[in-house]
Amino acid sequence: MINEFYFKGEEGLVKKLALIAIVMSMTVCILSGCSKVEDKPKIENNKVLATNEEKNLQSQSSQSEINKVIDEKIIASKEEKVEQKIEQNSNPTVAVPEIKPEKKHEEAPNKTDKIVYLTFDDAMSNNTIKILDTLKKYNVKATFFPNIIDKPENREFQRQMLKRMAAEGHSIGNHTASHNYSYVYSSVDNYIADTNKLNDFIYEAAGIRPNILRFPGGSNNQVSWRYSGKEFMGKQLIPKMKELGYQYFDWNVSSSDASATTLSKDAIIKNVLNGAKGKQKAIVLMHESAAKTTTADALSNVIEGLKAMGYNFDVLTKDSYTCQFTK
Repeated sequence: MINEFYFKGEEGLVKKLALIAIVMSMTVCILSGCSKVEDKPKIENNKVLATNEEKNLQSQSSQSEINKVIDEKIIASKEEKVEQKIEQNSNPTVAVPEIKPEKKHEEAPNKTDKIVYLTFDDAMSNNTIKILDTLKKYNVKATFFPNIIDKPENREFQRQMLKRMAAEGHSIGNHTASHNYSYVYSSVDNYIADTNKLNDFIYEAAGIRPNILRFPGGSNNQVSWRYSGKEFMGKQLIPKMKELGYQYFDWNVSSSDASATTLSKDAIIKNVLNGAKGKQKAIVLMHESAAKTTTADALSNVIEGLKAMGYNFDVLTKDSYTCQFTK
């Protein structure tokens, strides 16, 4: 008996099949009469040649079939090993990393509902230039309520300021041409005349006619009482200006820079930021006249502080949120 150890493994299988092929080849030779050619009767040369060729073909065919069997056995053996490896890899005990769904980005809370309107009143001056420069630096738009109480030689400067305000996207309102309490509050007609005078000047300079205004001293000012009584604002002037198509604006945050004494830069910053606390809409009162240098100096800190509080900046228009002391 052939030693089984000799034929173990893939190489053993090949040796075993090769031995079978040799045995089969010997058997074919014996059956075809290769052992005793001299005992056969003599035949014609052409028949012998034909017989030998036929035997060779039969031998080659047998060898080809043997080789085919060997190849098939080797392939089958390899396929069996591959299947065994696949089964091992598909073992359910192998840990498969868990694929977690991608976490969606959450938008930051929307703060656009907090709006602040920066407003600047009175005569244009060199402080107006500083204010416009700061607003441009921070890309912030504001609303100006100017007047033209300065000397006539300043008109060209005022035109340039109004033109720049409009070109840079700021809103321009009416604050009367003269800002003269005794004149504008002595009658409705006087107030309208002074308003028209300023509107004509603004139109000449910037190409717009404002339909928003701020009353000098505010809609509840008591100075007007001296000239036309307590009911003048609420019963006469305000209804008439509304009838003419104007919307008027007071304020709910004051920088207090209108005081007779000049406030410090820090005081103005504190007044504005403290005044804006807790408000969804804030209309801030400031001034641009020549004496208000600390207002211009404080503006950068005011803007940065309001931004830190979550405010967006906007300009006043006829349809904006409004604060009115007197209805």
